[in-house]
Amino acid sequence: MPACGYNIIENIVWTIPSGTPITEAGADRYVLNIESTDGLNHHQTVPVNLKNTVTYSSDVWEPQISFSIEITDPCRTSTITPLTLTAMSVVLGAEEFQTFTEVADSAGTSYGGASVCGTRLYEILDFTTGLTTSVATIIDETLGNYKIRAHSTDENNEGGHNLIVRITFVNYPLTTDGTFPKAETNLYLFISQASCNCRLITWDNPAPLLLTTGLMTSPPDTLSFVKATANEDSKSASPAIRACYRNNGSC
Repeated sequence: MPACGYNIIENIVWTIPSGTPITEAGADRYVLNIESTDGLNHHQTVPVNLKNTVTYSSDVWEPQISFSIEITDPCRTSTITPLTLTAMSVVLGAEEFQTFTEVADSAGTSYGGASVCGTRLYEILDFTTGLTTSVATIIDETLGNYKIRAHSTDENNEGGHNLIVRITFVNYPLTTDGTFPKAETNLYLFISQASCNCRLITWDNPAPLLLTTGLMTSPPDTLSFVKATANEDSKSASPAIRACYRNNGSC
């Protein structure tokens, strides 16, 4: 009980901007709760004000204080662990694979696992152009398992390819902010020429031939046979067939 038997009446009012993850605790009006899993929208500095209207007897005071609460999104500065990969080689028309598992990141490690910053985006880019390449792709095998598939059927892709495997967060695209997290690993891929395989050629048979002759015909009737010819479309159906016709070759 305050002096002279008077009661102190306090009326505490918080001024908190809407749309922020800051709420009053409830029973204890001096306490605020701050909780969010939406770093993209809640990464900000929030100004708040506390005003306390104090009534004692017939006197009234209104002390207040303003301060800022800084809400930091750890995913914006998270460090993504880069992949460890080995060089790959593949024959034109064939395919080769290299497997890897979901990478970790520092925010996930500190605050609850790989899902903290959302889905990761795995891309394979050409080192020189920075564009998505067609000679290698990433296949999601689910449950955190992935594999790189190296494959091409285009003779223009024969030779060496310097590639980059880039990892980012889907919710934090570099097109929005170039400083968002990324991890890059160099990958070398060599595509060699396919070996000729004439057995893959299909053949066009000639039309049936008919010879009409008589018994003991003299001189005897003759019929010239026509050879089967290689189907023109089949000559270009796959790299292994096209290899047979390179440099004036044939089957």
